[in-house]
Amino acid sequence: MSEIECRYRVSPALLEAAINAGAAGKGRGQRPAWWIPMWVAVGVAIGFAVVVAGSLYDTKVPALAIFFGSAGFLAGLALWQVTWKQQLRGILAAHEEAAEKAGEVVSRFGPDGIDSRSALGQSFSTWPGIGAVLEIPGGTAIRMGATSMPVPDEALPEGMGGPEFRARLESWRVAG
Repeated sequence: MSEIECRYRVSPALLEAAINAGAAGKGRGQRPAWWIPMWVAVGVAIGFAVVVAGSLYDTKVPALAIFFGSAGFLAGLALWQVTWKQQLRGILAAHEEAAEKAGEVVSRFGPDGIDSRSALGQSFSTWPGIGAVLEIPGGTAIRMGATSMPVPDEALPEGMGGPEFRARLESWRVAG
């Protein structure tokens, strides 16, 4: 099979999608719409569990203790979410600065691995070092250890679509 060459710049949106796809590949997918209401329900359930446990053991638990315990649980979850979003914004800001300096990225994908070059440097990865090839909105994320390399669909050679590109990469990855 022949090499595939792509020339592109990575947008912050594509990088964010690749980061999220990398997390999903490790069992931490994009949070569904029901995620926050579910944890609110868990907080409320903890409050009810405390009331039930108190009545089973004939102990009174003050309502304020139940309320503040449940509210503290939910505040901890909210803080966790806000912290993740701040970290992601920091990563994207650092990427934006590096992408400006790097300019155009030229990546060649072939049976031996992935060769990427930009104004900042070059790298070569063999297929055994590639953990997964994932579809993301507008492109492909290639998971390499703790990082994910995004490749926009618009950078693919004429006549090649994202599914064909990912299938070719996956066949090289499995064979490697």
